[in-house]
Amino acid sequence: QYSDSTMTTASVEIGTGGEIFEDISNPCRESELRSSYNRMRTTMWPKCIKEIEKKLKASRKESVDKNEEKKKIKRMIKVIFSFKNHCVEMAVQSLQLKIFWEDCTHYQDMYKQLGHSSPDFLCEIADQCYKQGCLMALHNPPLTLDWDNSDDCPFPPITKNDGAEIL
Repeated sequence: QYSDSTMTTASVEIGTGGEIFEDISNPCRESELRSSYNRMRTTMWPKCIKEIEKKLKASRKESVDKNEEKKKIKRMIKVIFSFKNHCVEMAVQSLQLKIFWEDCTHYQDMYKQLGHSSPDFLCEIADQCYKQGCLMALHNPPLTLDWDNSDDCPFPPITKNDGAEIL
């Protein structure tokens, strides 16, 4: 039996924040994000330094301070990464718009792959429900369905995360 310290050590070794296993098919898994961030740090930053040095050599007339240039870049990067809430909002909005404008035909395509000539209306409604569910989940605050008040209709009222009915 493994102790907690062994599990933490194992999770640190694979680069996750406490989970020993992660979905390796997810390109946005924590270990991949950490890895891509580390690549930025180890490959992009040295390229930046080289560009600063080129700028220094090219501008012999002007006084360009290497340390000042580094500080300027560091401030810029810090400002960008400090906009965490803004970045989250922009990422969610971009994802929402992509989903909104994208034709969602996953279930219809699956139906065709199974050898059926044309998808039936259930595939079409399943695709639309999936698309709508994604958009509702990405809303801030997330919109959920109140299954306890669904009556006979398969489309229950929409509620916000706080439980207040809105539709």
